[in-house]
Amino acid sequence: MLSLLPSITADAEPAPQPPAGEGRVAPAEGAKAAPSAGQETTTGTQVPGGAKNNGGKEPPSGAGMQIIFMIGIFLVIIYFFMWRPQKKQKEERKQLMSSLKKNDKVVTIGGIHGTVHQVRAEENKVVVRVDDKTNMTFSISAIHEINPKKAEDKRV
Repeated sequence: MLSLLPSITADAEPAPQPPAGEGRVAPAEGAKAAPSAGQETTTGTQVPGGAKNNGGKEPPSGAGMQIIFMIGIFLVIIYFFMWRPQKKQKEERKQLMSSLKKNDKVVTIGGIHGTVHQVRAEENKVVVRVDDKTNMTFSISAIHEINPKKAEDKRV
């Protein structure tokens, strides 16, 4: 069995080594060489081991832009369904309070029904007559409704 193994001698020459960087086998005639690391194949995929991002200098991906776009749409929706109606209501209320005058029927935020006896705009106060000989002074902002409708008026 020992006779089948080649004998190793000190004066035997080592096998020839390819030059540095050329560790590939030459392709057969007519065949294309395999792509090196980082090159794209004919199917558009990249061979593992290559850096395709060019040092991180690619533009932002589409996913990031979609998020920014969605946030923008969300803010527009919030504006039209929340901020704009609140601003309108605030302006209407301000106009309603500035039109407050004597003998208007009012309801306060505390639920007190009465008639405006006196408006002191410079002091931002209103005197409401609740009953005969009973007057109460409120801040104008404490008025909830002017000329409240009765339940019978709503049925008609």
